[in-house]
Amino acid sequence: MSSPLCILNFHGIGTPHANVAEDEARYWVSRDQFLAMLDRIKLLSSRGTQIKITFDDGNLSDLEIACPALQDRNLVGHFFVLTGRLDDPAYLSAGQVRDLLAKGMEIGLHGQDHVDWRKADAPQLQTETITARDTLSRITGRPVETVAIPFGAYNARVIKHLKASGFKEIYTSDGGHAAQNQPLRHRTSVRSDMDVSRIDAIVADSAPARAKIKRTVKSWLKSNVI
Repeated sequence: MSSPLCILNFHGIGTPHANVAEDEARYWVSRDQFLAMLDRIKLLSSRGTQIKITFDDGNLSDLEIACPALQDRNLVGHFFVLTGRLDDPAYLSAGQVRDLLAKGMEIGLHGQDHVDWRKADAPQLQTETITARDTLSRITGRPVETVAIPFGAYNARVIKHLKASGFKEIYTSDGGHAAQNQPLRHRTSVRSDMDVSRIDAIVADSAPARAKIKRTVKSWLKSNVI
């Protein structure tokens, strides 16, 4: 049986730019906060803890701040990109996505326009996943087999579509640990109100047993029934 995997998900680093919605700004962390968290992740990883670091939305800070900090610590980040924002100067360009790959980072899909896939009709869901994946594959020159669901919002229809479309790893925002041998990968999103000590609690998954059971049941229902 494989050991559980803790996946920590970041968004932007530094000051949120003008395109960031008010309710999403709380998922931006300061540069100092981010560096301190990386140092803690590096230490915990050196002790054998399985930790993966991901980034959503494709903000420019992924390349300007996150990537150099990861390289300095011999860590790898998995960056989930929105193809509809590749021409926006506040986000990664196609060339910068390739730069991340060249620097040893991983690239996955976050969709095209950052919409709730539960509410998308069949053509829009196709555009957000298959068409967007094809675009990203052309940019990277390799297959794109990982996807992070926008807002962590999914239901059984979305999961069925993603699995049928060939995505091997599907990242949520449900919290808790992920099973490394399962396609559904649960993550915990880091917020600006979290300090370094919170990293230890997330890695240890120190939530009460009742909360863990509720979280597991909710995730199962969303991905299989609702």
